[in-house]
Amino acid sequence: MNEKPEGIHFQISRHDHHNLEIKFAMESDQQGLHGRTELYLFLPATVKLNACEKRDLIQDFDSRIRLRLPKEAQHLGSLRRIREECEEFMVSSSISPPEEMVGQIQRLGSLIVENVKAQQSSHKQRLFLARSLAGAPEPPSILSADISETAQELEGILTSLETERARALPYLSLLSEYVADLYLHYLAELSSVGVGGELQSHLRKISQSASRWGRPELLHDEKQRELHLVRAGQLKKFFHANLFLEVSRRQMVQRFKEPAAATGAAFAAIWAAYFQQFQNPQMTQVGFGGVSLISLGVAAYVLKDRIKEGARNLLAQKATKYLADVEQELTAREQSIGRIREWFRQCKPNDLPAQIREFRNHYWLSHAEGHIAEEVLHHAQQISVKPDAGGVHRWAVQESLRVNLERYLKHLDDPYKDLNLLSPDGELARRRAHRVYHFLLVLKTQRDKYTSPGGLWPIRKASSAAWLDAFRVVMDKSGIQAVESLGGAPAVSPGPVSSPFPALQPA
Repeated sequence: MNEKPEGIHFQISRHDHHNLEIKFAMESDQQGLHGRTELYLFLPATVKLNACEKRDLIQDFDSRIRLRLPKEAQHLGSLRRIREECEEFMVSSSISPPEEMVGQIQRLGSLIVENVKAQQSSHKQRLFLARSLAGAPEPPSILSADISETAQELEGILTSLETERARALPYLSLLSEYVADLYLHYLAELSSVGVGGELQSHLRKISQSASRWGRPELLHDEKQRELHLVRAGQLKKFFHANLFLEVSRRQMVQRFKEPAAATGAAFAAIWAAYFQQFQNPQMTQVGFGGVSLISLGVAAYVLKDRIKEGARNLLAQKATKYLADVEQELTAREQSIGRIREWFRQCKPNDLPAQIREFRNHYWLSHAEGHIAEEVLHHAQQISVKPDAGGVHRWAVQESLRVNLERYLKHLDDPYKDLNLLSPDGELARRRAHRVYHFLLVLKTQRDKYTSPGGLWPIRKASSAAWLDAFRVVMDKSGIQAVESLGGAPAVSPGPVSSPFPALQPA
């Protein structure tokens, strides 16, 4: 089965100089949502990954989870219905309690942003195809008509929010400001593709029509632009508030910290009690002299604390082989809707499954790369969402996972180096070259199908085809320079298991 797992979509990009951002969108069905992802980051040995503690690596992963619209709900008809709903809301809002009115406005804003983002992504992709020479792109008139329809629906929403009734409601004026920013961003993203001819002329005409919602004062006033960014951030948080899930994140090993410490103390107490018997004067007759007795007592005292600490660490280490390192409980509308479990480990390439090693080796720049030492940071997670909790079946779950790579920069060399070159006429020349490092990232995604036999947990029945994708993260001393997609391929799907949460344990 050479297809990507159904209902799992992802995008990897450079978020800033220090952070990769991986956006996962997973859509639920009648059985809920059960997906798995594994991230393998191949690092040169010079970054000294093995010197990092696991607890520090866990802090480098920041996960943000929210609800989003499923694919089938993202279409132009939705924008039309939202405009009609806005108009109906302005008529009925006078009889709504204030807290209910705010919730409805937030909901309208979240629906608009999800649909606009979906249209923006689709239209940008089609514009790229229209610009490329490969394949047979659709006629420009069809794409122009779809872009015009999106623009008309957004302008219709903005126009309906300009009435006196709408202006009298402060939260509707916020919605108007937010939609105007979305509209301008949508047009800017399409214009950035750089198409020409009929499509470029069409985009320019739409931008001229949208100019009435522009903010000309931002063009010349830096202070206004600064305040605009602050206000835009507040609006984004406000209209996304009902999409974000409550997440309680805890490290599972902490749950065994106290029991492990108590067990270690018990071993130490037994050790101390045993040698306490030798303080009995009668025990000296067994063959121990006074000096030996004192020496043995000192040794027992010293070793007691070491036994306590060693036993605690050993028990905690054994527990991590069977438990996730981190577990996140997902809550929406004060109901538990699922959980995400995460595993972290550091390993060598030879410790990885064969399919991962072979996939990584396919992207060598030269055969020499196969003889250069590497270390691997492996992050695995499993997401499970109940099918009937809080209306989640009408939505999808989106996770933004940011991976901070700042700790690895201090061991890299300066970002520029002089090269000695020879011209065709034999003249020596020196040119400056950008020194970069390539971190290879392999991402494995998979979706599981579950049955619900009526017990406490569902049982995994089958798995969709696992899929591998490779990316090259281009780094220099200052941070992440680019993220390049290298391609994907199907992976061998593991066999069925009987546990509700398949163990993604270190090998």
